[in-house]
Amino acid sequence: MLVLAAMAVPLAHHSVGGQFDMSKTLTLKGTIAKVDWINPHPYVLLDVRNADGKVTTWALSTIPIPMLRKAGLTKEALFGRPGESVTIVAMPARNGKDLGWITRITYSDGHYYRLFE
Repeated sequence: MLVLAAMAVPLAHHSVGGQFDMSKTLTLKGTIAKVDWINPHPYVLLDVRNADGKVTTWALSTIPIPMLRKAGLTKEALFGRPGESVTIVAMPARNGKDLGWITRITYSDGHYYRLFE
């Protein structure tokens, strides 16, 4: 019984549903400012310009690096071309901050990666 309780903590740490609202999605259009290729989950930093012209940088988490590599996706491929406009569908953070979990990223030429079902 004690072993199961100890295992629950690491599993909760990696819970997508615990941090992100899996019942909702948002669509963001912007340019990728940076890709933080870090464990356990890389982040895409997306600059999104609102109607007033103000830019908000969203921190969007992805699946783990081993899963990205297995799918043949590299940091360079994820980043795209500098200044390229992308459309990202993400699940928003439960805390209302400018955070999300990427489910799909579509590049200006139409190719896309589905990162989460």
